[in-house]
Amino acid sequence: MLSVAGGLSILPTGKLLANGEEVEHQATKARLRPTPDKWSENEVTVAWLGHASFLINFFGTKIIIDPALGSRIGLIPFGDQTIGPSRYISAALKGEEVGPVDLLLISHAHTDHFDYPTLRQLQSPDTIAVTAKNTTPLWQGMKFNSLEEMHWGDSKSLAGVNVKAIEGKHWGTFKLSNEPMEEPITRFRQAAAGQMEKMAIQEVGASWVLPH
Repeated sequence: MLSVAGGLSILPTGKLLANGEEVEHQATKARLRPTPDKWSENEVTVAWLGHASFLINFFGTKIIIDPALGSRIGLIPFGDQTIGPSRYISAALKGEEVGPVDLLLISHAHTDHFDYPTLRQLQSPDTIAVTAKNTTPLWQGMKFNSLEEMHWGDSKSLAGVNVKAIEGKHWGTFKLSNEPMEEPITRFRQAAAGQMEKMAIQEVGASWVLPH
C-alpha cells in the first residue's frame, strides 16, 4: 500500500527583496544527486528531488510525486516561459534526467506542485497520471496512458500499486502577520529535536531505502 500526500521575499524576477533592495539570486546546486538507474527493483527506494518532488522505485514500479523540476515555478502565459519565483536550491534531477516513470502523482494544482514544463517533459503513453478532483481540464494537450482523478478517501490500484488519496494538513505562517516566515520551520525543528532522522528529510537529493 502506498499512501500519498521555504525574512527574505522572492520577487517574480527571481531576485530577492532584502531591506527594500533587490538582490540577484542564483540557485544553489544540490550537493546530492540520486542515481535511480542503480536502484534495486527488490526494495523501496525514495529520493527527494526538492520542494514537494519525490522519485520512488516501489519494487520495480517507478513513481514520481509533484514533479516541479525547473529553475522557476509560476504562471506560463507565453510558451514555456515561466513567470514566477526561482528556486533557492536547484532540483536534484532535471525532467529529462528522470527517465520514464510508470506512475505520476499530482497532489493538487498549485503551480509549485503542478508544473507544466516538467509535466510536458515526463508525458508518455506508458505513464499513468493521477490528479486531484476536478483538475482534468488542466491536462489538456498532454498525452499519458490514462489520467485518473482521485478525491480524499479514494483508493485505486494503478501500475500494480495501491494508491490512496488522503487529505493533507497544510501548515505555515500568515504572510501579513508579524512572525518571521521561517517561524513554523523553527517550531517544527524544536519539536522534532532528537528525532530528525526519523521525521524529516534534511538535504535535497537525499535517497534512502525504506524497510519492508
